[in-house]
Amino acid sequence: MIEITSESTKTIDQTSKKTLYEKHGVREYWIVDPENKQAEQYVLREASFKLNDELKTSDKLISEVINGFSLPLNKIFEE
Repeated sequence: MIEITSESTKTIDQTSKKTLYEKHGVREYWIVDPENKQAEQYVLREASFKLNDELKTSDKLISEVINGFSLPLNKIFEE
């Protein structure tokens, strides 16, 4: 699951949506913050999300769930 935050949705994405996805067994959750050009990657472990990585523009997000999938964040934050 990927959420692209905005100023009006950031708190909801990080709290109630995250809890809902965790409850329903979503295995991986990415919260992308375009304003700050960063992303958080959460992975479901033992029935709860654990922060797997905090990424900046120069980093590459590597999926724990989709075998072989990676995404250089500079590709999403290009201007």
